[in-house]
Amino acid sequence: MLLLITLLPFGAHFVKNYFSSLEVYFLEQDPKLHFNETKYGTVMSAIWIPNLFMPFFGGLFLDSKGHKQGIIMFLSVELIGHVIFTLAMSCGNFWMAVFGEAVYGLGSGVVVVAMRAVVSKFFLAKELSFGMGITIAMAGVSKTLAKASVAPVAERWGYMGALWYVALWQVLSLLAGLVYVRLATSAGNHVGMEEAGAEAGPGPKDRRVRSHLVALRRSTLSFWLVAILHTLLNIAYHLFANYSGHFLVENYKDSPVRGGFISAVMPLVGLVCAPIAVLILNRWGSQLFVLLFANIITIMAYVLLLEERAGPVVCILMLAFCESFVPTILLSALPLTVHPSVYGAAFGMAEVLSAIGNILSNVFFGYSKDRTSSYKDDMVSLVVVCVVCLGLTLLLLFWDAKHGKSLLNRGKRTTPADVKLLG
Repeated sequence: MLLLITLLPFGAHFVKNYFSSLEVYFLEQDPKLHFNETKYGTVMSAIWIPNLFMPFFGGLFLDSKGHKQGIIMFLSVELIGHVIFTLAMSCGNFWMAVFGEAVYGLGSGVVVVAMRAVVSKFFLAKELSFGMGITIAMAGVSKTLAKASVAPVAERWGYMGALWYVALWQVLSLLAGLVYVRLATSAGNHVGMEEAGAEAGPGPKDRRVRSHLVALRRSTLSFWLVAILHTLLNIAYHLFANYSGHFLVENYKDSPVRGGFISAVMPLVGLVCAPIAVLILNRWGSQLFVLLFANIITIMAYVLLLEERAGPVVCILMLAFCESFVPTILLSALPLTVHPSVYGAAFGMAEVLSAIGNILSNVFFGYSKDRTSSYKDDMVSLVVVCVVCLGLTLLLLFWDAKHGKSLLNRGKRTTPADVKLLG
């Protein structure tokens, strides 16, 4: 069952990571669309803009209507959007291609939210780290496969063949969703996600939605701290990863090939270390203290890169090791801070915050580099972000210790009675 759950967003992760491999084919082998960097950036923005609002409202839909209906619907929307994009590329219609990616974006973010909400109810509190760790590892498999396999397919059958190849992975996710829903239904809702509508009880749809909004608004400070930490640390790791190849060429005078190879170490080490991180977290616990330690190591790594006091491989290994722990800790902590009836909305809000952070941080990073012709200010900003995360982690430790230690004590599932809501 866990395998089926982790396959739900496999196609979504695949799509978000294959573009870098096909960019050169779009720019150099498409006489119909006259692709340039501006058009490429427009297509990429079309994917992310729906994530500014859709994960949250999609999460509300999942909480009120039930996850089994939502999973199939949003997986279908995701697939339809990519098919529209592929057909538009074959016809040379640029704005239809942008529309297709926007449709894809409407579904992809909600699919990730649905998967995390399902895992949150499928596993006990002590096992959440295992469940979230496996989903993160599977996401790493999808990202690695996308970067490694799409370009060879494009070399053999052209970029149109590669686009249809990508569609096959989305079909795989849809089939996994259909099988999961069938198994969950045949088990009488005792396996997998319980329908939120049943939890909420009878009543008009708008009343249930309002109750979910009220429950989320009254969530503890722990929820907002975890969501903000997830956003900021996501920026701290992923933003550097996006520019790491060019950073190594410019600051360490590496060749482009060597810089690309070293930058590829970060996701590869994260993929290998994620299962090890899960075992360590499940055995030793004290996950907030591990998060605090990871914050300190991350700050040290960025300071060393900024001052060029250590080799890039050592620093990137430090970052990769920390990244293998941090997402598992935060994503498994988030459902322990809210009422089970708002899991979908809670993960949706976290996705919205991450989308806003990614868009703003990438704009700032690029603008700062163009303005100064150096990565120094960018690296200083990453150190500042990590220091802020260190302070927020200390605040989270203090708040959790004062309000029941629901994040420190992973021995039992947090029940609604255990969740202290703010008035």
